[in-house]
Amino acid sequence: MPKCCRRCSVALVLACLAPWLAGGQTAPGAKPLIAIVKSTGLANPPRVEYSPRPLEQMAGPGNRNGESAALPAYVRILGSPAQNSRTPGSPKPGRWSVQWQSPLPSAASAVMVGSDRVLVQRSGGWSLLRRNGEKIKDGISGGVVITLDASAGAFYALGAGNALQALALENGELRFSIPLGFTEAFAWPLVWRDGKRIIAAGVETPMFSHNPQPPTESLFHVTEVASPLKLSPYKVLLSMTMHQNLEFKESNMMPVASGSILWAILPDLLIRTSSSQNIDGAWSGSFRAISASADESGWLHMVVATGEAPTDRELWVVTPDGRRTVRAKVPLSYGESKYPPTIGYDHRIYLVGPQTVAAFSPDGALLWESQPLGSIAGVSVTPDHRVVVAAGSEIVVLDSNGKTTQLAKLPSAARTCPVVTVEGEILVGTETNVICLLPR
Repeated sequence: MPKCCRRCSVALVLACLAPWLAGGQTAPGAKPLIAIVKSTGLANPPRVEYSPRPLEQMAGPGNRNGESAALPAYVRILGSPAQNSRTPGSPKPGRWSVQWQSPLPSAASAVMVGSDRVLVQRSGGWSLLRRNGEKIKDGISGGVVITLDASAGAFYALGAGNALQALALENGELRFSIPLGFTEAFAWPLVWRDGKRIIAAGVETPMFSHNPQPPTESLFHVTEVASPLKLSPYKVLLSMTMHQNLEFKESNMMPVASGSILWAILPDLLIRTSSSQNIDGAWSGSFRAISASADESGWLHMVVATGEAPTDRELWVVTPDGRRTVRAKVPLSYGESKYPPTIGYDHRIYLVGPQTVAAFSPDGALLWESQPLGSIAGVSVTPDHRVVVAAGSEIVVLDSNGKTTQLAKLPSAARTCPVVTVEGEILVGTETNVICLLPR
């Protein structure tokens, strides 16, 4: 099927056309860096030119809009669509032991908690449990980062035909599905809801074939769900008041969402948009993002490559209006890790390597480095400014000075970030089980 047949009837197409732009100005007679094509089915859709500005360095950490953030729900791998690994609870003192463990059909990749349910993303699917570990249902899912939407009593997975599924958090039954209109060559690293709009970020990936074609695009797909809900006999969503794409002619796109702010991170380019699909800002530079996350105000935190050597790695912090407040060298111990920066409630920044955690102040000063007891599967940062680490078969805690304290021993090596619930439990996934720990 040709690519033009896969599009929705309303689309926004954004193409990266020229990497040479300087100073945010377009040279006479030259093409702009970004061309936005708005299509409503016309044969010759209108074009809107948009020229990004260069990233500007700003002295100091800037205005952080207060020092505290609201307690988040842990709704997907790395905590939230912002990927900042904040967890809602803090470990309590005591002798930790296994309260319960529940077997999984395949290895866990993320554990989430919502209301009275535990949701586990695992290889090829998901498992839904009660808070006491009792299994409710197992299901299958394609290439999507499963997201829990507790306020809607739902979670989102990927079904057959590359259709986004909204599933009931109560029992795992299908509520409705949204055909995304793209082939299975696309992976979906971000799904989240903004009011009545459901946003899915898609990235084209290489496919095995006799005549392989390199991937060329990525996108944000937005569906606005109308009330009352109308479904087909097969539970395909029919009541849609918006169904459109914002497309990038670049497959190397990294999406991060924080509140109403949506970042698209491309080679040498940052784009800020939202569920409205307007371009709210774009900034150019010379970099390749390795990992990225955001804080509660939408400040972007990135580890970027500025050259080819492993030593050419920097930590950047960028405000929503395109000002860079931090530019710091990344320790060699970070290596080629793609783990996004963990952002504390006090805006400390933690970089996670294969066996090392490094802490930075909000203005980019390296505070300490710590090596927990084994290979790191994941970390979470707590409201009382500690870092909980799943390292090998150990759960350990790092205090504000990087001192390590062992909390618990697992029956086998961890595979996920440790989630500390408001009630004080720690949940973590392994190759074969999801485990709940409690202090005695």
